[in-house]
Amino acid sequence: MPVWAKAGAVDEQFEIKPLYIFQNSGGRDPFSPRYKQETFPTVLKVDITTLTLLGITESNNIRTALFKSKIGSNFGYIFTGGKLYGDNEEIITDIAGEFKSNIEVLLRQGDGEVLFKLADNPAGSPNIKGTAQDAAKKTTPAAGN
Repeated sequence: MPVWAKAGAVDEQFEIKPLYIFQNSGGRDPFSPRYKQETFPTVLKVDITTLTLLGITESNNIRTALFKSKIGSNFGYIFTGGKLYGDNEEIITDIAGEFKSNIEVLLRQGDGEVLFKLADNPAGSPNIKGTAQDAAKKTTPAAGN
């Protein structure tokens, strides 16, 4: 973008170059509001047998669980209020469920259901339960102690 500038009696032309040019290689433009977006990424078909329960939190008496899929994208899924949410807060319509306890979530899909359970973690905080792997790290004494 050429720009003309007067420096005293001499006209000079110079070009303004940006320091950085954003290259949106995929997904939505992070600089445009979502409500103006015309298309949204589609959520792949989710099979509850491929999900792994990573953790459960509770805040203001609202429980939320985080799941990841063993196949497909590395995107996490959020379960709250009996519904499973994917990317862009899109509801995965064929999956429903409920919290059975502070460490258990039951998901239903069609005629099938899967009960997910976290390992009990007495070293964790009262409203955040970790994975079994996290519990093992916290409860295993260090070598030489």
